[in-house]
Amino acid sequence: MALISLFLAASNAPQIANAPASNQLALKDIHLPEQISAFPFAYGWWLLLCLCLVFIVLTVIQLQKRKKLNQVKKQAIKLLTPDMSSADMIALLKWAAMHYLGRARLARLHGESLQTYLAAQLPTKHQATFTRLSQAAFSNQYQKSSVENTTESCFQAATLWLNYALPVKQEQGGNHD
Repeated sequence: MALISLFLAASNAPQIANAPASNQLALKDIHLPEQISAFPFAYGWWLLLCLCLVFIVLTVIQLQKRKKLNQVKKQAIKLLTPDMSSADMIALLKWAAMHYLGRARLARLHGESLQTYLAAQLPTKHQATFTRLSQAAFSNQYQKSSVENTTESCFQAATLWLNYALPVKQEQGGNHD
């Protein structure tokens, strides 16, 4: 046994001599990297934010324009009632049309020329229906007529025109004051 302890002591001797050198090679503690800040944002995020803001602003502007453009149409639809006379309904149509198309175009029109002009503002598929429904009202506009059917068909024609002709598209020409 003495031999074994001697052998072990001899094998341990070189390690003790190198002890100070092994302390220099010891591993240091793990260091976490610095926390990455969320600010300032990268340029791409700023660009995306700007594009979103521009999109929102343009959308709000478009919605306000559309609301303003449809304001007279909604007002005319509210004013239109089945109790109105045919002459009052035609005057209401002319008033609404003057707002969108301009006074200079419509002030001189009356009777069948007004009917033709108003029908031209409608989409093609509704023109014949408007003309048929409003024919009696426009031809007898300045005559006293107690025909209830004329008033009813004029009401249908006025409703059709207000719903499908307004607001007038730009290419047809309009005075959107």
